[in-house]
Amino acid sequence: MKKLYTLSIAALLALPLNAFCAEENTPPIGATMTAIAGTMQEMFPAIFSSNALSPSSDKLLTTKVDHLITLFEQAKPHVNQNTAPFKASYSIMMEHLETTDKLLKTHQDKRALEKLKILPSLCVSCHTQDSSHQKLFTGMTRNHFTSDFEYAEFSYATRDYGTAITYYDKFLTTPGTYHSEQATETALERLLTLYVQVDKEPKMAGAYLEAYLPFIVEFPK
Repeated sequence: MKKLYTLSIAALLALPLNAFCAEENTPPIGATMTAIAGTMQEMFPAIFSSNALSPSSDKLLTTKVDHLITLFEQAKPHVNQNTAPFKASYSIMMEHLETTDKLLKTHQDKRALEKLKILPSLCVSCHTQDSSHQKLFTGMTRNHFTSDFEYAEFSYATRDYGTAITYYDKFLTTPGTYHSEQATETALERLLTLYVQVDKEPKMAGAYLEAYLPFIVEFPK
């Protein structure tokens, strides 16, 4: 009886020990999140490029999305210890990445890029729950992008609205550069949205619209 009791105690003690060992084998969440951020930053120039997706960019994005899925799977044990909103954000991100992965691998590039452009917003939405980590992707600068418009789009997606306004303005008002009709309309629409809905300054939006008109070319019919 004494021997059975001793074995039972040993078994109970072994359970937390095994759980502890499993946690020890899990990469630290800080290192995993740093790797996630670094991977995404390598993707952003291709994601926000105004050019069509090239074969090399397609290959890069496919490889990086696969890597992101692996990294987020590594983060799952830490997420399971967190609050319900974090768990929900994690589930949304994993579903988003898996869908994007399928689109890339079936050569549905346009839909895949639409999904990828949402990635920064998903990250920001989750991290606003943590007041100490609201500012993301601070390593990305104008030099990482080929145009003011691309950097403005990236800044808009990451909710860095002050920078977005600055570079949409530069894009629209820099003389001697060609702007596509779609990019011009997007930049102007974003600016008006920021002034009306974010800054709550509809009069300023009207003034900016009037000021930009001389810079906007008339597109051929």
